[in-house]
Amino acid sequence: MRIDKEQNVSIIEDFFAKLFYKPVSQKKYNEEIFKPIRENITIEEMKKEQNYKDFDREEFDKLIKELDIQEPLSELLNMI
Repeated sequence: MRIDKEQNVSIIEDFFAKLFYKPVSQKKYNEEIFKPIRENITIEEMKKEQNYKDFDREEFDKLIKELDIQEPLSELLNMI
């Protein structure tokens, strides 16, 4: 989404200020709401921050085998 006018930014700030009202200074409030953008982040850091859990390949393969789908992929896609 693009915000071109400073007035629009003020309206959005006021909305969130009312939504998450805390009796703190504006600077402190902004620091809590708007986190600084990092220049660099690794995939591993993102996984840790987002509590990413990799899927169990063995379980996945087991489910595929249990489904026992016989139709060709093109036919399955046409069904959608």
